[in-house]
Amino acid sequence: MRDDINKLPVRINIFCFNSIPEIIIKFHDDNFISIWDKNFNLLKSTFCFTEENINSEIDYNIKQSIDISIELSKNFNFVRVDWMIYQNKLYFEELTFTPYSGFLNFKDKNKALEFGKLIKLK
Repeated sequence: MRDDINKLPVRINIFCFNSIPEIIIKFHDDNFISIWDKNFNLLKSTFCFTEENINSEIDYNIKQSIDISIELSKNFNFVRVDWMIYQNKLYFEELTFTPYSGFLNFKDKNKALEFGKLIKLK
């Protein structure tokens, strides 16, 4: 899917830990991303992406994707819920249980430990 000017659609990845959307990533295109925490604080330099953070607004599609992601993630300790926005409409992509095949690196090892502590196992 491409929009009218042949650009890829915006993608949204929501990292849910025990149904709580802890991290929201918005891929504006292949070069620009925004990363927020669950309180919509803009995070910088969290993951080892080549990133340029754009201080974009939390729009209706992002809010809707978060609300639905909470429901979709209810039965899982961890899942990333993936979305795309095409022609200003929200589309569900998939549930991802091993994002980036388990090879996503953090720029700070302490941040990786913080994420690990978010997973609550019975």
